[in-house]
Amino acid sequence: MTEGFAADSRAAGGTVRILGFAEHPTRMIIDTQVIGPITDGFDAVSNLEPEGWTPIFQVTGGRADTRLRFDFPLQNDFDPGAFQVFVDARAEGLDIDTVWGIPLTNGNASIRYQNGELSAEGTAFSHGVPLAINWRSDLLRAPEDDMTLTATGAPGREAFASWGIPLPDFINGAMPATAELSVRNGRTRLEARFDLSRSRLEADFLGWEKPPGENATLALRLMWEDSGAVRLDQVHLYGTDFHVLGYGAFPAGASPALWHLGLKEIHLKANRLTADIRRTPDGYDAMVRGSLFNAIPLMERKRTPADLRTVDVPLDLRFEIDRILLQNGVELRQADGRFQRGPDGETSISLQGTTGPGEPVELVIIPVEKGQRLLAGAADAGTVVKGLGLYSHASDGRLTADFLIDFDARPWASGTLKITEFSVQEAPTLVNILSMASFDGVVRGLRQRGAAFDDLHVALSLDDGAATIKEGKMEGDALGVTFSGRYDMKRQEMDIEGIVVPFNLLNKAINVVPLVGKMITGKGIIAVSYALRGSPASPAIQVNPMSSLLVGRLRNLFDRFNPNGDPD
Repeated sequence: MTEGFAADSRAAGGTVRILGFAEHPTRMIIDTQVIGPITDGFDAVSNLEPEGWTPIFQVTGGRADTRLRFDFPLQNDFDPGAFQVFVDARAEGLDIDTVWGIPLTNGNASIRYQNGELSAEGTAFSHGVPLAINWRSDLLRAPEDDMTLTATGAPGREAFASWGIPLPDFINGAMPATAELSVRNGRTRLEARFDLSRSRLEADFLGWEKPPGENATLALRLMWEDSGAVRLDQVHLYGTDFHVLGYGAFPAGASPALWHLGLKEIHLKANRLTADIRRTPDGYDAMVRGSLFNAIPLMERKRTPADLRTVDVPLDLRFEIDRILLQNGVELRQADGRFQRGPDGETSISLQGTTGPGEPVELVIIPVEKGQRLLAGAADAGTVVKGLGLYSHASDGRLTADFLIDFDARPWASGTLKITEFSVQEAPTLVNILSMASFDGVVRGLRQRGAAFDDLHVALSLDDGAATIKEGKMEGDALGVTFSGRYDMKRQEMDIEGIVVPFNLLNKAINVVPLVGKMITGKGIIAVSYALRGSPASPAIQVNPMSSLLVGRLRNLFDRFNPNGDPD
């Protein structure tokens, strides 16, 4: 045969051979080359295969140059097992409706079929993602139970969403991957490995991120259940100095949201945690437990409660952590609490724990008519402010804080911070101010014994990562200090000014010099004004002496000279 036509395909030529006339049974072998739509070839195979055989996927487009061989006995009683079909095809522009929910388009493949064994190797696109395809299946023995599809490519989040496969929110960027989708004994399974080296990974609540360029791998093993749900047998994310191991389940193709994700190991640098996260129709429920949580990276990012606005879904997060690492070697121990965000954005937080010496620490944020109210207390104020990175030279004391928070207002937070009965040691900035003012006796005492203070009171507001101090003062037996100005926490810049009064020198002056018109006269310096500008670690200091000072003004500044609030 030199040429023939069937449907839309053209037979470019062929031969018919009959073998074994002297034997039984005599066999006929037909060889032909067919060029045309690949759908014609599938239709031909379907018609020639034993009754009941159906294709496992629907081919909707593409052309092929196919070499066919049919080898069968010439006998009255047809034996399906003796009928052999051989296919060797080169396909271009191949379109397959879906392979387990994944459409393949514009494929180029080398396809071979022999006695039920189907294999295909080539490339195709799925939702614009190029994939390298390697297909193996046994269509006769187990058409629904023994199939394997191996693909490699670099899909992004959009492709996985279109396939009905969810990815954690912290994974972004192109992800070179190798995946094997297989059916064994009626069970569908996917094993995939993703190279996340080019991706940026971020777990913001842990203050952790992996920038593009650092090695990272994500390995997944999923199993499709008869109910239609997908069981995540294993998720393993690992790289330099971190790994996360877990499991989960989600509805196949229904939503990219997770039903359930259990993380039995979260080792991100110093963090040692576990987590159980469930996605519900109303939001997320999560429980985090662990032996160690390193809060220092999160604090160094200068996060503030205003950043909670980035959480845009309802969330109920509970946590129980043995040790939380804070700055300057401070730990918060036996910490437990809860973060809740409602459907309308209302937020509440509760936290309880102890400092290293076992003193209690408490914090609550509760909804009020406009925004939230923050209340905090600590029986070891010096350790808490040191751990928060606010001040590292204080010890002891009791802390209370009361702030109103309204993220829609400017400033978004305002309130007061109070600390009672605390002491200060070393304090290099204060020592420099006193030294520049020539208060040598006070400097010696501060360096040798520190300074004890009865009270610190600060009225301040917060906005755009900066604190504006409207009124601040602290006073003790030996020293009184006022301060006001602005401290930019994100830029680490300050612009603070105030007055320093050595009370012991002032008391001596008051005892020696008679009060005339309630004024101290003469050139004796009993107070200085100061200004601090630049980095909090090493600010530029300016000191100006105050050689004549109204006693009434000092009485207004410090309660020590007006304890009953009487007018001067």
